[in-house]
Amino acid sequence: MNTTNHLISSREEEKLRRSVWETGDWLTAEQIIALAEMSDYPQRVQPDMWRKKGIIFSILRNGVEYYPGYGLDQDDGFRPLLAMTMVTKILAPHRDCWGMAVWFADGNPLLDGLCPQELLELEPKNVIAAALALAKAT
Repeated sequence: MNTTNHLISSREEEKLRRSVWETGDWLTAEQIIALAEMSDYPQRVQPDMWRKKGIIFSILRNGVEYYPGYGLDQDDGFRPLLAMTMVTKILAPHRDCWGMAVWFADGNPLLDGLCPQELLELEPKNVIAAALALAKAT
């Protein structure tokens, strides 16, 4: 399945993935756990379990799983933001993991051309509404 659910060439898809990688804030599970242990949050962080439960998505790059740092709440022990969880669940039936990453990194007309990842924490309701609009349109 293509990252955008459209027929695009593998060269275009690789270009999209490179762009997403370069504009995103991507962390390995080990990095998230290390950050969480430095916080005051008492429970162990389990990014792989979050992914399996659909709480957050990850991308696979060079055989390593990476999670979007922009979807984590530093004030809650680096656990996924509620808006990240909601958007992940909304988009999962319509986008694969790279498709979600592209959606978060791409300017969205419903968000005044800003990227959802930039607004996830600041305007979660608007980002969720944009995800719902995408789901409804597909």
